[in-house]
Amino acid sequence: MSEEAVAHRQHIFDNAVGPSPKTTCMVNGVELRALADSGSEVTTITKSCYLQHFDSLVEDTTYWLHLGAANYEGIAYVGYTELDVEVDHQTIHKAGILIQEDPTDPDKLKQKREVPMTLGCNIMNKLIQAKLQEPLKSYIELTHHSFTASNNKINVILDSKKPEKKQAYAKTDRKLPVVIPACTEMTVRTTTTKTKYPFEALVESNPRGLPAGLIISPSFQIVEDGQVCVQVSNYTDEDIYISTQEPEVS
Repeated sequence: MSEEAVAHRQHIFDNAVGPSPKTTCMVNGVELRALADSGSEVTTITKSCYLQHFDSLVEDTTYWLHLGAANYEGIAYVGYTELDVEVDHQTIHKAGILIQEDPTDPDKLKQKREVPMTLGCNIMNKLIQAKLQEPLKSYIELTHHSFTASNNKINVILDSKKPEKKQAYAKTDRKLPVVIPACTEMTVRTTTTKTKYPFEALVESNPRGLPAGLIISPSFQIVEDGQVCVQVSNYTDEDIYISTQEPEVS
């Protein structure tokens, strides 16, 4: 085979094949390597690894919970246990794990000894949810500015940690009504009270003030010079008009 043909095959291989995603996790305080497998609905650990490091209660579920591989062949396992799994500083307490029999093939056995655990969707979904909530929690804790989008107005509560709250309203910066076309999502620019410095804000919907058929998409924004952009969706079959109003301050 010519060098050109070898290089071409190598190019195809590099483009078509990627390494399996692996991560290091802490399982009941023990550091283990794990394969992150979004195609697996369950999390597994090899029997040899479990016997070496853990002594948690094992429940026999083999007679009613059956495992199958992608080729429809059964996967032998010992039973079910619950362990605390920490990945990237996120801990899933009492995560359900199935103890899998060690493979008999020497090559596969070597791989399993290096990476004895497979993280399935039962754990990965919880980790993803925790990661998505993490920035939300930090913004809620740190920001002093909270926005609520309502009709063409955005209710702004400044310095919400203090007992006395100042409330201002933002309006669309157009003289004519804003049209949200049918079955369309668009950004509506609004104005609110200007502050000396830019600040972070949470924009969210207040359904009581919205015309039927409109949805405000929640977003985090940096508000500067009193400018706020609101993502508005019209899921109806008719255009919806948002009228302009004068801003109010209380």
